[in-house]
Amino acid sequence: MEMLRDVDALRSGEEWNARLLELIDKADIFQLYWSNNAKQSPHVEKEWRWTLAAQRSNFIRPVYWERPVPDIPDELKHIHFSFYEMV
Repeated sequence: MEMLRDVDALRSGEEWNARLLELIDKADIFQLYWSNNAKQSPHVEKEWRWTLAAQRSNFIRPVYWERPVPDIPDELKHIHFSFYEMV
């Protein structure tokens, strides 16, 4: 499995936001790492909204590691969030 992270995939000089959405479109899954920081980030929100708009079945795979799970937006509540135990 190949994992893409923005800090590794984006190149100097690219319009990062447009390129990131392009990379999301090409991905097989979108792994959403949910946390209190993620729920407050307008960039993370833009990414998960982008993935929802694509209407790809089983595309968003959310995990969280903070308990209790940080508030999940209503738009994402139909998707199961798995707990990821950090070791």
